[in-house]
Amino acid sequence: MGLLPNKIIRDLEYRRFYSVDASGFSITPDAVYMPSNVNNIRKIIRYAINNNTTITCRGGGTGLAGGALNSGIILDMKLLNNMELNNNVLSAGSGVYRRMLDKKLNSKSRFFGPNPSVGPYCTVGGMIANNAAGSHSIKYGCTIDNLIKITIIDGRDDIVTLPDDEHYSGAIHDICSDADLDAYPHTKKNSSGYRLDAVTSPDNSHKVIAASEGTLGVIISADLKTHAKPSSIHMMVISYADKYVAAADCIEISKLNPSSLEIMGPGILHYANVTLFVEFDVPPSQWRDKLYDIINGKILLYDTDAYRWWSRRSSALSRTLLYYRDTPDIIEDAAVPLEKISNLIELLHKLEEKSCKKVYYYGHVGDGNIHVRHPADRHLSKWYLENIININGTITAEHGDGIGRTSYVLQQYGDKNYDAFLRLKKLFDPYNIFNPGKIIYH
Repeated sequence: MGLLPNKIIRDLEYRRFYSVDASGFSITPDAVYMPSNVNNIRKIIRYAINNNTTITCRGGGTGLAGGALNSGIILDMKLLNNMELNNNVLSAGSGVYRRMLDKKLNSKSRFFGPNPSVGPYCTVGGMIANNAAGSHSIKYGCTIDNLIKITIIDGRDDIVTLPDDEHYSGAIHDICSDADLDAYPHTKKNSSGYRLDAVTSPDNSHKVIAASEGTLGVIISADLKTHAKPSSIHMMVISYADKYVAAADCIEISKLNPSSLEIMGPGILHYANVTLFVEFDVPPSQWRDKLYDIINGKILLYDTDAYRWWSRRSSALSRTLLYYRDTPDIIEDAAVPLEKISNLIELLHKLEEKSCKKVYYYGHVGDGNIHVRHPADRHLSKWYLENIININGTITAEHGDGIGRTSYVLQQYGDKNYDAFLRLKKLFDPYNIFNPGKIIYH
């Protein structure tokens, strides 16, 4: 579509295009705006303040929770796509697509740890906004763990670089210091609420922007940590007749420091019941004998050509969408402490019994994160998410609260943390112009 930069577009055909993302939800915006530079972003922020409208940023539109959908003005960030690699730190604009990032890093034998399954089609801004993770987060962390510095424009039209801005960083740290950390999920990855738990000093105040879903400001650019590409990758695919045996094995396998530990549930691969994909990017002498001692399933494959097999694991999202494509379910991204992974598998079993409908699941089981496709009604969704919270899990590990899960954030975190969330929102966005209705309600 030929959207003109730096023009407020109200044509219905454009607004319809931006009314959907990958989630299944739909909201038609009032207008669309594609800025080409920082000055024009500042102008549109002032316009929103003066005209009592809102701004919601959009990257690749690959979100699965409706985080980039709203009324008001949609800000398409694709033209902010400058990128530079210095001393193994990648400085990238929010509109840089993952495919562009990968091409740049591949030429220098580097890679960016977080690798969401939508891969080439997501953007840097979107990965930060959702705290994207993917299949290698068990070893290389989520976006929040690879974020060095970030520049945003806040709701006062001020350009803010964190953690360099001492005033902002101090104010953020003060709010985060009031957080009730015991009420936070006890999980390796988490994209629900604001990540107050990640800010332990003003020096890492920038981490609070990760998982904030564009509610605190417009992300302009970020400095990202990169890693050296491993010389070889080894993949083992293991099939299990018993899902609980597979879950128990995951706890032990994770102790071997794999670069990835994934699960695909029954019905996704035609030749297996429950399947684990275990990847290592270090020599087999460091893990192979120990792994053989652990596993209680049937080895389908041991291969050094892991890339070929990852295409099968990466097909899980598209495969499961075929079953319940038109259902914008709200239960597809929970995570629990790894020691509770059997409890999560049991919840899925009970969900299937309660609904009499097949549950399809897959995901990053090494992080306790399992994605679920199921056309649950509101009652069943509430039951499921409340049970996730009760076992110290998170209602969303990497996709964000978005439209479907924001109403559960208060229950997830409690009054004290929710009050801190409101203070943080007020600090960044005093006029409530950024992506309202996400993470917190007003």
